[in-house]
Amino acid sequence: HNRKRWLVGLSLGVGPGKVTVIDPTAEEVKYFNTDWQEGMTPGFRFGWVFIPNRLMVSFENKQWLNEQGAPGAPEGEIIKLRTNAQHYSFALTWFPGSITGPTGGIYLKGGVGWANARFTVLEALDEPSEHGDTFEKLYLNDDTGLAMFGEMGYEFRIFSPFAAGLGVSYNYMDLPDGLVFKDTKSLAVGLTLNWYF
Repeated sequence: HNRKRWLVGLSLGVGPGKVTVIDPTAEEVKYFNTDWQEGMTPGFRFGWVFIPNRLMVSFENKQWLNEQGAPGAPEGEIIKLRTNAQHYSFALTWFPGSITGPTGGIYLKGGVGWANARFTVLEALDEPSEHGDTFEKLYLNDDTGLAMFGEMGYEFRIFSPFAAGLGVSYNYMDLPDGLVFKDTKSLAVGLTLNWYF
């Protein structure tokens, strides 16, 4: 687990998320299920190992993507509700293990950054549009705020300079000036692929 100075990484996983809306009776969220929902959790990162094999600073993007139907919609209407809760954060990663032993793959990470939660309401068209679209956008809103996350995981060397791993992260987004969302929470379990160079 000899990590070189720079890192570029990708991740993909799944996990539950929960969104708190400001006004559950508002027209745009009247069909929205605010219970814990499963979602996809893609992400990417760029990092710099400034203390060899011990500490790394990175710039990271983490997302929670969810799409749900609207079972309470009037008969004949097909509606989709999409949520994209993502953040761009600066993080610090600690590698506490020995670079020559199996503990060398352990990492602990935490970060803070800028949060964006996008909420979109779509309705099915009677016929596809001239561009081939089958849904039209009825409503779109972006709420912004502060993000915080923590992560732990293990990575193993595939072959130099690539490493794969498994990570678990908790992501929280506070959206104090939001029009739709007040905050979001998500738990992600995902696979990572990192290139150290």
